[in-house]
Amino acid sequence: MSAETCLPTNSKTRVQAMTDPTSALTKQLLQWISDKPRTYAEAWKHFRSIIETDPRVGDNDYGMAGVAKWCLGEPQEAVSQWRAGLKAEYARSGVTVRMGLLLYFVSVVRPEVFDQDEAKRLLLEKADDPRIRDWPGPIAKLILRQISEVSFKKAVKAKTQVKRAYVFGLRNFTGF
Repeated sequence: MSAETCLPTNSKTRVQAMTDPTSALTKQLLQWISDKPRTYAEAWKHFRSIIETDPRVGDNDYGMAGVAKWCLGEPQEAVSQWRAGLKAEYARSGVTVRMGLLLYFVSVVRPEVFDQDEAKRLLLEKADDPRIRDWPGPIAKLILRQISEVSFKKAVKAKTQVKRAYVFGLRNFTGF
């Protein structure tokens, strides 16, 4: 994997596509940074600074710091950030399922870095929380085989419809 581009060095699979620089996750990493760093190293420094100085650091900050480290070719440090994110005082929607999903991803693409059973155990700890019924909770439930692929596809469709409605409403509100 190239540290600067976050591209897999061998043939792409669906899972490896998650590390593609054109993926939504990678784009999100760079879009959420106010001063628009040009490298993953700059992104790491930015999120590390937030983690060290912001009194309301949340799971997303650790998540993005971990993504930067992953793209820099440092999977162990990425895992450390995501594990820390599991214990963050603040979490999106009040429950941090995203860190468990990132750790599960690592357990699939780099099983020597993180154990898949441990990743599933972490997801299982959150699975009964009613707050994960919304996205990305259905991903965790599919991994744990708590929902069928049909139910998962319905959740994906519902998420897409909500996103479209949000964008439509935002356009109407902003005039764009």
